[in-house]
Amino acid sequence: MPTIQLYLDNTSRFCADSRVTGVTSDHDGVNVTLDQTVFYPQGGGQPSDTGFIELDGIKLPVVFVKLLDGEICHYLEGISMSDIEVGAEVRMTVDVERSERNAKYHSAGHLISHIFESINPNMLPAKGHHYPDGAYIEMLDEARQGSAEMMPEANRLVREAIANELDFETKLVSFEAVEKIRPYLSQFVPRGEQIRTLTIGQFDPLPCGGTHVRNSRELLGLEIRRIKRKKNYLKVSYTFN
Repeated sequence: MPTIQLYLDNTSRFCADSRVTGVTSDHDGVNVTLDQTVFYPQGGGQPSDTGFIELDGIKLPVVFVKLLDGEICHYLEGISMSDIEVGAEVRMTVDVERSERNAKYHSAGHLISHIFESINPNMLPAKGHHYPDGAYIEMLDEARQGSAEMMPEANRLVREAIANELDFETKLVSFEAVEKIRPYLSQFVPRGEQIRTLTIGQFDPLPCGGTHVRNSRELLGLEIRRIKRKKNYLKVSYTFN
């Protein structure tokens, strides 16, 4: 059975009990799979969560989490494969500060992409790199109408969106719904499945499997720092003051 991803329903759930369903090792180290997890795996331009898995009273650091062949693998420090067995009951605890920071930067990238779409409806979100030490998004701009001159207006709209306290809401929709609203992005999501989408205020939903803040007021201090053209793309770099 696939791992139940508890963070999809509640970004703020940082602790839970789980059961080990697999133990293996690769070039990144020893890792375990679990029947359910609160750890977000690296992906979608967002870093993985870290934290601890407690086994028999011993806290084992979770240093990296990734999705591998459909499985969420939790890489542990200071343990060998023989130290943990399938079926073992464990307690998971996420590094709250890191997880909340990652959700904040990820959410900021989504909001900024909406802002640029509102300035120029011909732009399309294409890529996100939501790492705190170098966060940016890329907007497809085939008409090449965008430029650095957009930055004052974009930052004004960002501040306005934060002040308006827009809610961030996720829900599952059909592939057909995504195809209708986001035809360009629908080519990158699986057909025939329920697709998780994120809606910010009145902006059009976007398919997204990441973690988010609950309301735009949590993005206070967000600022676009640089806009750079890369052929048919605008690279928009951002940070928090």
